[in-house]
Formats: sequence, C-alpha cells, structure tokens
Amino acid sequence: GGFNGTASSVDANGNNVANRFLPETTYDFEVGAKYNGYVGGAQTTFNIAVYDQHINHVIRAVYLGVAAVSGNVDKARVTGVEADFSIRPASWLQLGGTLAYTDARYTRNTAVVGNTVVQFGPYGDVPKWTGSAFAKVEHELDGDSGTLSLRGDLYSQSRFFFSNAADTILPGTSIKGYTLVDLRAEWNEIGGSQFGIAAYVKNLTDKKYSVGGFALGAVNAINSTLPGLPRMYGVELNVKF
Repeated sequence: GGFNGTASSVDANGNNVANRFLPETTYDFEVGAKYNGYVGGAQTTFNIAVYDQHINHVIRAVYLGVAAVSGNVDKARVTGVEADFSIRPASWLQLGGTLAYTDARYTRNTAVVGNTVVQFGPYGDVPKWTGSAFAKVEHELDGDSGTLSLRGDLYSQSRFFFSNAADTILPGTSIKGYTLVDLRAEWNEIGGSQFGIAAYVKNLTDKKYSVGGFALGAVNAINSTLPGLPRMYGVELNVKF
C-alpha cells in the first residue's frame, strides 16, 4: 500500500489523519487449452482459458466531498473466458477471431476512509463482452513480383462503466457498446526486394464512439467521456531487413 501526507481524512475520534491505503492482493485461478494442428486438412490454431480472480483491498479513489483520496474497496471478483482461433481453409485465405466474456463485480463493495463509508459498484472499465474477427486473402504474383494481400478486421464490445460508483455518487457514467471496421491492403516484397507498401483505413464507417471517461461528477458535477478516433486512412512504406 502507501500513504499521502498531503491529503487527510477524519478518523472515528474526529482527528485529522494522513491518507493511507492497504496493499492490494490477488489470487488467480486459471485453466486453459491450446491447439496447433489441422482440422479437416486446414491449418488451425485455437486457444481457450477460463479464469477466476479474487481481489482483496482493491485500491480505488474515494471521494470525500469535493476531494479524492486513496482507499480500499473490501473485495472484488473477476470471472471470465477468453478464446481465439485462426484457420487457413485455403492457401490464399486466412480467417480468425477472438471472444472474451468478463464478469467483474465487487463482492464486498464498501471502502472505509477515516470515519466515512463509501459504497462502490458496478465495476468500472470492464465491458462484459469483447470480440473481433478478421479475414485475409493473399495472392502471389508471377515471378518475383511480390505478394498482394487484403485484410478486413471487425472489433466489437458491449457497454461498460467509466466510474466505479455509478450506482451511488456517480450515476450515468456508462458508455454504450460499439463496433469498428478496419481495412488494409498490402504489396510486399515488391519485385523480389525487401520493400513493401500498404494502404489502410481505420474506422471505415466513421463510427462516433467513446473509449473512456473522466468521472469527476462528485468533485465538480461534470462527467465527461473521451471520444475514439474518427475515420483515419493512410499509406505506409516499409523495408524489412
């Protein structure tokens, strides 16, 4: 843990005491499987993991009036499943994706700082669902002309909270889910050389979304979110050595 001598709180006897917090400890239990081989003659990789994480004395910012100090939420638990796969059904085609489910919650949601008890929840900055998928096609040109490829990526995530006290002192601090699409075209080993060129576009649909937020409503009555990148495109030149 640690302490901050420039911040203070009031203890049960009405005395000012320096802000301090306990160390955070985590116990993580995980089991998984990995596969790298062939399925129906197609080269395939597959990974899956299931985990259960128990956290004691979760370090969080605790708001006391218009001031924030460090404190510990008693207990939390994060349970989830993560999986990813890649398959090449043909020499010119590769498909893949990821999927993650995360159930993060406070199992004992109180933090005590001095003589003040603060309740937390829901668990912040953890979307329950995230996933991605991609498809890549490749074509080798005649001779030493190089390789052309085109890849499309899809990413999606569900709603999440950008504070840890949306149920109490920071209501309305949630961000809705979003889906993004990226494209990339490449020409590698041009003319048998080490040079390549690529053109890309990120956020193809110019989706308006937020990636996080600043939950300061308990301090200045303002909660704000951080916007994600708009549509962006460009060209890359590279040399491999």
